[in-house]
Amino acid sequence: MGGWLAQCSDLLNPLYGSLKEVLFRSKVIGTDDTGVKVLDIKLPFARTGRIWPYCGDQDHPVILYDYTATRGRAGPEQFLKGYRGYLQADASGGYDAFFKDPARGLTEVGCWAHAGDISIRHWSRIRRAWVRRCC
Repeated sequence: MGGWLAQCSDLLNPLYGSLKEVLFRSKVIGTDDTGVKVLDIKLPFARTGRIWPYCGDQDHPVILYDYTATRGRAGPEQFLKGYRGYLQADASGGYDAFFKDPARGLTEVGCWAHAGDISIRHWSRIRRAWVRRCC
């Protein structure tokens, strides 16, 4: 059955590529990682791999998943190669290099779920200042 999954994956690769093209038309892509237990015949225990969802904006409602063996930067870097726009992610240090290189074309968008340590009052002041400046 494992072989069947690999064959199905090969057959679905063109569809995955087409969906990735639609995803990359998004102004903003949201991502995060989720740990998953992975059996490894080299180890006497399950290790943790990572599944990365990549979510498009409302005009490009695509969600694609990528798998990496670790939480390192290499997986998202490879997946996002060629994307230029806004990337909403947590504050993981793995993303820092994406935003420091202007040639990369990525702009960091903070994640509200990871902003819990900032008070509501502080965010209210920021929002009021932004509304005065932008509207």
